[in-house]
This record gives sequence, C-alpha cells and structure tokens, in this order.
Amino acid sequence: MKTNSYINIERLYYLMKRYITLNTKTILIALAAISGLLLLIILAESYGTQQVRYEGYMETFYTAFFLGGLIFTSRIYHELHTPEKSYQYLSLPASTLEKLLSHWLLSSIGYILASFLAMYMVALLGGLLSSGLFQTDFQFIDLAPHRLPQAAGIYLVLQSIFLFGAVSFRGHNFLKTILGLFLFGLFISIFTSLAARVILGDVFGQELPHIEPGIQQIPAFFSETVPAIMESVLWYVVAPFFLVASYFKLKERQV
Repeated sequence: MKTNSYINIERLYYLMKRYITLNTKTILIALAAISGLLLLIILAESYGTQQVRYEGYMETFYTAFFLGGLIFTSRIYHELHTPEKSYQYLSLPASTLEKLLSHWLLSSIGYILASFLAMYMVALLGGLLSSGLFQTDFQFIDLAPHRLPQAAGIYLVLQSIFLFGAVSFRGHNFLKTILGLFLFGLFISIFTSLAARVILGDVFGQELPHIEPGIQQIPAFFSETVPAIMESVLWYVVAPFFLVASYFKLKERQV
C-alpha cells in the first residue's frame, strides 16, 4: 500500500490510541496496585521513624519501574503473536515503521513520563497523609539525589532489547529475553577471558610489577580501554541497533 511507506502522524496517533483503549483496564489495574504499594511504603516508613521519609519508597519505585516497564514492553506485541488476533493487527492500515514507532513510544517515552508523574503524585499524597496522620512536618521528596535522567537512560537501552524480544519470540517473551541476555553475557565473559589468556600467555593473572614494562600496557587495555569501549557501545549503539533489528523483524512478520 503506497500510503503506508512513510510516517503519518495521524495514523501514529490512532495506533497508540488503539493500544491504550484495548488495554486500559490492565494498565489501570497495574498502576493502581503499584501506586497503592508505594503509598503504603511511605506511610509505614514515616510511621516507623516519625518523620516523612522516602528512601524505601524510591528503592521500591525503581524496582517496579524497571521490572514493570520491561514486562510491559515484552508483552506489547502480544496481539501479533495471538493467532486469532494477529491477522487483524497485520491488516491495520499502517506502515511497519509506524507500528514499531507507536509501540516504542508507548513503552519507552510514554512509560517513563507516566511512571515519573505517578511517582511524583504518590510521593506528594504520601507526604501529606503521613504529616497529617502522624503529626510530623511535611517534607516533600528531593529528587536530585535519585538521578532520574540516568535511570531513564538505562531503561531506554534495556527497553530496546526487550522490544526486540517482544517482536521475535512468540511466547514467554520476557523470560526468553532474560535468558538471551544471560547467554550473551556468558559468551562475552568467556570470550574476553580466553582472548586475554591467548594474548598475554604466561603473564595472564600476574601482578603488574612482575610483568615486563613493554607489555604492561596490555593488561591496561583489558581493564581500562575495553570497559570504556563497552560503555560507549552501551549508550550509543545498543538501542539503535535493536530498534533497527526490531523493525526488520516486524517487517518480516508482515510479509
């Protein structure tokens, strides 16, 4: 279909609206359950210390933020893998890029903004309730030490991997993606260890003072240069790579 070969903002909007409409009940139940748990944590922590505190609240929030977001992403193409619904989804008048972008926006930017807004509102409500119930001074949460932008960046990287798993696997997407990450990490660890042993030979594992000056830079390559390269790859390569891979995998399903 010729009109589906580019991005149309209106079609993109309707794709996102369609997904939210079909899953409103599930989304609201999950949001209410997590918000209720977080609110109870603020109240319990404030009652125990007789002052409004948010340390346990933020720790639990980050756990729920990452775990919930990655599970949400893993299931976002559930309709595609359901036989009785897949034909309807594949026949939607939208391009492959629009179908990918709409789901990515919902499970990445949309999820981050909704989660941070909910966290802010629950913290405000919890602080007000704690100060009123336990007669303590109201103290609102200080978000600066919690590095929300860094958490959002890490989530965006991980989310792209789980989005690829959502497109690729037909069932148990979350668990299969976790297994894939584990096997990949294991392969990298074994490969790096073997490469270091082959390159360094007999000096592998020795202390730097006992290694000849000419080859002391080789261990530094594995301890400093390789981690720096891996960090750059993590932040600037992983997400674009898996988004492109997800696009071609989704395009393959539509053929």
